Amino acid sequence: MAIPKQFRRKRSMNMGMNQAFFFSRPQVEDKNGRFVVRKCCDYMLRLMGKRFSLDAETVEFICWLVGEQRREIRKFILTRLPEDEQEYFDEFLSPDTHDDGMFGITIVQTLQISKDRSIAADCFQFFSQILQRRRKALAGNGNSGLQKSFDQLQSIFRLTDLETELCLFLFIISAYDTPEKFFDDHLHTDRFQGRGFLCTALNASKHEINQAIGKTLTAAGLVEISGGFKSTIRLTDEVQNILFDPACDILQKTNLKDAKKQPALPLSYHFVPEADISHILSLLCGKTDTATHILLYGPPGTGKTSFAYGLSRKLNDPVYEITHDNSQENDSKSRRLSLTVSINSMNRGQGAIFIVDEADNLLNTERHWMISGEVQDKGWLNKLMDKPGLRIIWIVNAIHSIEPSVARRFAYSRHFEPFTCKQREQLWDNVIRKNRCKRFFTTEDLRQLAREFDASAGVIDMAVKKAKEAGHAGRAPMLQAVRQGIEAHQALVNGGHKKPPKEAIDHRYSLDGLNISADIRQVMFQAEQFSRHLKNTTNMTHYNFNLLLHGPPGSGKSEFARYLAQHLDRELHVRRSSDILSPYVGVAEKNIRQSFDQAAHQGAILLIDEADALLFPRANASRSWEISHTAELLTAMERFRGLLICTTNRLNGIDSAAIRRFNHKIRFDFLTPDGSWIFYNKMLTPLAKLAPDDRNIKTVKNLRRLTPGDFKIVRDRFAFYPKEEITHTMLVDALGQEATVKQQQTGEKPIGF
Repeated sequence: MAIPKQFRRKRSMNMGMNQAFFFSRPQVEDKNGRFVVRKCCDYMLRLMGKRFSLDAETVEFICWLVGEQRREIRKFILTRLPEDEQEYFDEFLSPDTHDDGMFGITIVQTLQISKDRSIAADCFQFFSQILQRRRKALAGNGNSGLQKSFDQLQSIFRLTDLETELCLFLFIISAYDTPEKFFDDHLHTDRFQGRGFLCTALNASKHEINQAIGKTLTAAGLVEISGGFKSTIRLTDEVQNILFDPACDILQKTNLKDAKKQPALPLSYHFVPEADISHILSLLCGKTDTATHILLYGPPGTGKTSFAYGLSRKLNDPVYEITHDNSQENDSKSRRLSLTVSINSMNRGQGAIFIVDEADNLLNTERHWMISGEVQDKGWLNKLMDKPGLRIIWIVNAIHSIEPSVARRFAYSRHFEPFTCKQREQLWDNVIRKNRCKRFFTTEDLRQLAREFDASAGVIDMAVKKAKEAGHAGRAPMLQAVRQGIEAHQALVNGGHKKPPKEAIDHRYSLDGLNISADIRQVMFQAEQFSRHLKNTTNMTHYNFNLLLHGPPGSGKSEFARYLAQHLDRELHVRRSSDILSPYVGVAEKNIRQSFDQAAHQGAILLIDEADALLFPRANASRSWEISHTAELLTAMERFRGLLICTTNRLNGIDSAAIRRFNHKIRFDFLTPDGSWIFYNKMLTPLAKLAPDDRNIKTVKNLRRLTPGDFKIVRDRFAFYPKEEITHTMLVDALGQEATVKQQQTGEKPIGF
C-alpha cells in the first residue's frame, strides 16, 4: 500500500526535526501548574460537551493538557486503525514524539483518510475520558499560590464566581503560550466573534459575560478592552504584574503607607484657621452612613501633604496613604486598582481614612485626555465617591478640570496658596524654635531667608534639622548650611538649574538724578499710606492705587517699582506679556486673573511690564482677543485690593479708558545735564583709578537723551577692566556712542556744542 499523500508531505516537512522539542508546558509537579492544567481541562471538557469539532489545533491542545498520557492516545488510535494503516501511522508518529503540534496534525489527518469512519467518534469519546482522568489526577494536594491569589482577588474586589473565573481564564491565556494559541489565536475568545466559545468554556451566557466585563471588571481596573473594530479583552498590566507573583500578597502591591508614621509638622505651621481645622477633624472623626471627601488643592510646595499627615495624628481611626508604585507609571488605571484594593480590604468594620496624594489624574476628568492621553471613567469615580462610610482626603495641584458632578461630592475643600513673605518669616521662626536653633538666627536673618526662598514648611524643616545634625555650632556656618540645603532642593525641583533670583534692586539705586514729571516724594508718601490701609483688615472701604509709569526705555521705570516695593517692605510680582499671553483661547484672561489674585493674597505689589501689549486701544482693535485682554485687565484693576504699577514706552499704545483708571501718570524722561552727571559719578567714576576732569564733566552734561540704562550698559562693558587701564575719556566716549545710536533713530543731535 502506498504511503498516503498527507503523510508524505508532513513527513518531509518534519524530517530531521528535534523530537525533544516542547511547546511551553506548566510544571505539573508544581501546585500552580497543576491548578492551571486542571482549569484548562474544565474548559476543554465543556467545549467537547457541545460536540466540539476535532481539528489539529484542538488535538494539539488536548495533547498539551494530558502530557505523557498522549501515548495512550497514540495507542488507542493505533489499535482502532485497520492493519494496513497501522504501519504508516506507527512509523510516522513514534512513541517518543513530544511535539504536540505534530501529534495534532498527524491524528487529524489519520482520521480523515482512514477507511473506518467510526474511529473519529470513538476518539472524541476517548479524549473526553482521558481529560476527565487527567483532571481527577491533578486534584487535591491543597490550594496553589495562584488559587489563593484569585481567592484573595475575589474577596478584595467582591467579585462573583463568574467574574473571578473570567479573570482566571484571561490570566491563563496571558501566561501560557499554548492556551493563548488555542483560545485566542484559534477560537478568538478574546474577540466578539469568539464570545460563544468563551461562554461555553466558562459555562455562562453571553449576557452574563458582558455584564461581568462591562459592569465590574473594567470599572475596577482589572480588565481592559483595547482595539477598534477588532476589540479584544485582556487583564490589565497592573493585575498581571500582581498575579505573576503568586506568592505575593495582593495588598503588598498597593503601596499602603501608615500616614501617622510619616513626618509631619504641627498643623499651626500651615496657616489654616483653627476653626477650619476643627471642622475638618469633625467631618473625619467617625464612619458615617454617607461618604466624606476632603479636597486639599493648590500649587506644589504649599504644604498640602504635610497638612494631611498632621490631620492623621489628630484622628483615632487608622489613616493610610495610597501611593503608587514608582516602578510603574502613575496612570489612572493603576491608581484605580490600588484604590479599590485598599478600600475594599481596609474599610471594613469601624473603617479607615485614606489619603490619595497626586490625585490630579483621577479627579480632573474633564479634558484629561488632552493632557495625558487617558480617557477617564467619571462614572467609576462618582460611584466610588458615593460609597457609604468612605472617608478620603484627596490632594491635587489643579482643579480646573474637575467636573461639577465630582466637585459637589466634596464635604469640604481647602485652597493652599503660596505663603506670603510675612507667613514665611513666621514659618522660619516656628521651625527654628521647634528644632531649638533660635540662637543661631537673628530677626534680620529670618526676614532675609523669607524674602529669598519660596520654600515649603517641610523643606525648611529638613534644611534646619540636617544643618543642626551636621554639628554646625556658629551662626555663620549654620546659616550657610541651611542656605545650601534649600538652594540644592530648589535646583532639584527646577530641573537641576539654580533658581533665578527674585526681582532685586541695585543696591546703588536712589531717586537722585531721575527726571520724573511728578512730585515723587508725595507719591511715595501716598503709597505708604495706602500700604497701611491694606494692612488694616477692619477697614472694608475699597480704594485703588494704580501707577502708570511711562517714558523712554531705560529711564528707570521698572527699577522704581523695585525701589518702591523694597521701601514698603512688600514683595514685587513682575508679569510680562510672555507670562500672560497664550495662543489658546481664554488662557491669557485666566493668567491675568491669577496674577491679580496671587498678588492680592500675598500682599505683593503687582508690576505689569510693557503694559501696552495688554492694554491695547479697543478703538483700533482688529481682533477679538485684543478687546478681551483689555477688558479683562480693566476689570481686574477695578477689583484689585493692592498696589498696581504698569510701565510702558508707548503711552499712545494704551487704551484711553485704561489711562483714566491710573491714579498717577508719571513720566520718566531723559536725564537732565545735572542728572547725567549724578549717574556718571555714581555708576562710572568708581571704574577708573583717577577722578574725572572738568572737560569730562562738561562733556557728560552736554550729552542728550541719556537714560540710567545707558550708564548701566557702559558700566557693565567696563566692569572687568583693571582700573589702571580705564580712563574717563573712554567712559565718556562710550556714553557718546549710546547717544549717537539714539540720534540715528530720532535724527536729533546728541551733543550740545
